[in-house]
Amino acid sequence: MAGSVTCEPLFFQTHRSFIINYEHITNFDHMLVHLSNGQFTAYLTKRKYSAFKEPISFI
Repeated sequence: MAGSVTCEPLFFQTHRSFIINYEHITNFDHMLVHLSNGQFTAYLTKRKYSAFKEPISFI
């Protein structure tokens, strides 16, 4: 459709073993990302931290 805006989920690979959806993040620090269901925590590598937190300000 012309003129319509679609909101696609934003995904990020925080670690070799984890790909997360920004819509499900509840909290994060320099090493871990906590997801909304409370059961999952994803590792966040040091070198990907700055690239990870950049889109958070737009959400």
